[in-house]
Amino acid sequence: MFPFAVVTAGAAAAAGEELGVGGMIPPFFTRPEYMGRIVQMRGLDTQHCDAREVASSIHGQDDGDLEALIIYRQQGLVIAVFGTTQGARLQALESDDNWISIFGRKVTCELVCDPALFTGPPAPAPPDELLPVRAAPYSGMHPMAIQAVHDLYEEERKVCAPDDVHAIAGVLLKFAALSQPDLLRLSSFPDRAVLLLGIHPARNWDYFVAAMSTYGGLEELVLCPPSSAALVIFKSWSSASKVCWETTARCLSLGFIEGRPVPGWERAARIADEVHALLLRVDAAVRM
Repeated sequence: MFPFAVVTAGAAAAAGEELGVGGMIPPFFTRPEYMGRIVQMRGLDTQHCDAREVASSIHGQDDGDLEALIIYRQQGLVIAVFGTTQGARLQALESDDNWISIFGRKVTCELVCDPALFTGPPAPAPPDELLPVRAAPYSGMHPMAIQAVHDLYEEERKVCAPDDVHAIAGVLLKFAALSQPDLLRLSSFPDRAVLLLGIHPARNWDYFVAAMSTYGGLEELVLCPPSSAALVIFKSWSSASKVCWETTARCLSLGFIEGRPVPGWERAARIADEVHALLLRVDAAVRM
């Protein structure tokens, strides 16, 4: 029923523990659509347990959601590949009591969601015209002042916790205010903006401009690779809505985990005003 691969201790040693979990995932399952569908399991007696025995205890086995099961006996690691992210998440939430009742021991389950472990197809060729060309928003402002404020926000971004989506969104709004402040002041901004999270490190700005342009016209795209996030502002609310309602498989194929409305969107206009005020103060200091 499933392409089980029971790996012997010798084969596991050949794989090398130094490779980590990523090095033990078969290449076929490192495509972007499998991110969030793989669960690593530790705590089982891998020297003696049988693959089919483990499979029978896994969520989704009855309805065909389990696609593959790999046992690394020497490393004490089991990798389960699911057909859906929901199946993988349910498996990661399995209770200790259930594992103890079946195998007499606790088992830890963890989703494999590190974007760096997954690869994908080449970036799409960009259309002839992607983003409109606009004049600099702060005419007459000293370039050193704009760079100084940008560097200040970059330092602010560095202290954002990886899971603090609200703080990351706030910094992205400030970067957007440096390039297109008027967009943040429009009443339609929250309906036309999307926050992308879990961005694959191999995806650059050109790639996402091309990929997001397939949903409709773009006004602005601010990419922040260190935070695996991007702020995308579309010309219409329908384009933004399509991204927010996109399937997980489609998102992963494009190189990110999810798109959602921008948290803290109600402060966007205020942020634009604050950025402008800061630029004026720094500009005055630079010219002294």
